[in-house]
Amino acid sequence: MTNELKDKKALTKLKEQYPDKFVSVNQAIKSIHRGDRIFVHTACGEPQYLLKSLAEYIESDPKAVFDAEVLQVWSLGLAPYAQEKFKHNFRHNSFKSIFYNRFCTCIYISFIILCYKCCYFKRVTI
Repeated sequence: MTNELKDKKALTKLKEQYPDKFVSVNQAIKSIHRGDRIFVHTACGEPQYLLKSLAEYIESDPKAVFDAEVLQVWSLGLAPYAQEKFKHNFRHNSFKSIFYNRFCTCIYISFIILCYKCCYFKRVTI
């Protein structure tokens, strides 16, 4: 049995056990409300497909998401939500961004742990 087949079986089992945890991309995007904070994982955990789908969804319905803050520790890939055309939909706040550096907060990486513990992210300059 190949690893890909094992992974598919494991995913199918998880979907059966936890059906409420699996939704379509459109359902996930529809759950974003005005002023929400969206945390995007970093590096290999950065969901490029989901981010591309988010941008496409907003292009097709620009009023679907308004004034949501996107937080990302370090943007290594393209950040389509940070493009100028989405400035009313998203406030991009990346602690380090290589491509779209619209809003960049300079902090010590160790401070991120404190942000998680407090369950609140805010712009802090150190």
